[in-house]
Amino acid sequence: MEGSRITVMTLIKQSGSLVTILAGKFIFKEKNIAYKLICAGIIIIGIVIGVL
Repeated sequence: MEGSRITVMTLIKQSGSLVTILAGKFIFKEKNIAYKLICAGIIIIGIVIGVL
């Protein structure tokens, strides 16, 4: 189905943002990483629930 392909690509793109957040922590010593990870996690959980 065409709609499921878009959902999977969104999930992959959002998972890539997790890598970006963690890289920002280790490379640039950013703060509020927990808040950013929680926000990204909520979005990913919402996408997974939408797929189910």
